[in-house]
Amino acid sequence: MIPSLFILTILLVLLATDYLFLPRQARRAFLVMGLVFGLIGLLAVFPNGLSAVASWVGIGRGVDLIVYLALIVLVREYFISRSRQAALESQLTSLVRQIALMNPDKNSDEEHA
Repeated sequence: MIPSLFILTILLVLLATDYLFLPRQARRAFLVMGLVFGLIGLLAVFPNGLSAVASWVGIGRGVDLIVYLALIVLVREYFISRSRQAALESQLTSLVRQIALMNPDKNSDEEHA
């Protein structure tokens, strides 16, 4: 076995073991991560296969295909994260307003102190 392949396999196994201890609600994430780790493992064992897929879709090298796909996924995750953050900020603002309206006396005392 090639030393880099051995090291990559060990790293994949170590990363995958983190997902074994997820709560039941995270099973979908576990399945997705299992597929991702499995695909990465296959690509590590058969690197020429990725080059063949890349040339089939019109990209020169397999590494370029991975970079393009990773960029698409990262941009998608960025926008999803920003959207969730905006929703959480909106909910937080709404909750703070409700608390402020429920306790008008406490708010006016703190402003004068």
